[in-house]
Amino acid sequence: MPMEDANTKAIWRAGIGHEVEFWRTWLSGRGGEFAEDFANRMNPTLPVARHLHRVLHGVEAPEIRALDVGAGPLTALGKRYRRRPLRITAVDPLADLYDELLREAGIEPPVHTTWCQGELLRERFQPESFHLVYSQNALDHSYDPVAIIEQMVALALPGHYVVLEHRRNEGENERYRGLHQWNFDLDRGDFVIWNAQGRTNMTERLASQATIRCRYIPRAQWLNIQIRVRAIPR
Repeated sequence: MPMEDANTKAIWRAGIGHEVEFWRTWLSGRGGEFAEDFANRMNPTLPVARHLHRVLHGVEAPEIRALDVGAGPLTALGKRYRRRPLRITAVDPLADLYDELLREAGIEPPVHTTWCQGELLRERFQPESFHLVYSQNALDHSYDPVAIIEQMVALALPGHYVVLEHRRNEGENERYRGLHQWNFDLDRGDFVIWNAQGRTNMTERLASQATIRCRYIPRAQWLNIQIRVRAIPR
């Protein structure tokens, strides 16, 4: 199912203002009720979350290269793994607007987010460049999440991972307001993306390139999707 068309792009552009206002409030209030999240994002020595240890196990490089797609103004990734630093490249299509919000709030981020639409990742980065390609609560805000995920898979080193962490069926939950135009869900263990216009089974679509392991955390309505890129025999 092709995701991108003129209408989805127009809806996405129309929702930008709502997203910017959310982050303006969040930054000025230092996270508000999510103050711990704000503190973690600002911590330059924060270890990576425990559930990411499995996907980083076996990385022998002295410095781990990570790409955070749709990072927002402050990446949520931890900055160190077992005494080794993560060299994080954080990108977001609204990065220039977030720079203004950070200046307004007097915040200097430990990792600066730079501009790139997820749909254009391959235009900026070389294939097989990162030990970890990551996105949290962002791709269901895009205009073509299928294209983004396919490009994320292309940017991960063979044998390494793309990790997605998103609310389940966020489009439905948010009644398709603002940038919330897509639903990420599981169907008999498969990872699917859908809305009223159609449905794509990502497990089937990526079967020749990767294996996908999905976990749903009911209490948080949170999906953890681990996509292990196949190592191609040379």
